[in-house]
Amino acid sequence: MQEKRQYIRTRVTLTTKINHPVLGSITLLTRDISDRGMYLIVDGTPLPLIGDIVDMQVVGIVEKPPVCRMKVVRLENDGIGLMLCDYSKNKDNS
Repeated sequence: MQEKRQYIRTRVTLTTKINHPVLGSITLLTRDISDRGMYLIVDGTPLPLIGDIVDMQVVGIVEKPPVCRMKVVRLENDGIGLMLCDYSKNKDNS
């Protein structure tokens, strides 16, 4: 099968906090990250739906981690895929 991904994934385990208006705060670990998003491992936690927007923070690394708006783009039995919502703005500002 041909690889169709535009962005290289890096396997890394980070603790994230996802905030959703209905589900509240959810803590999940990353499986991998890329320039455009991340895949989070789930453990039976109630999850947002595809298309939902969440606020995500990587926690435990810096005192006040930035909040990124992300869109749920993939749901699987073992995890959830998130994509940065305003990637072009973030890319232009870096």
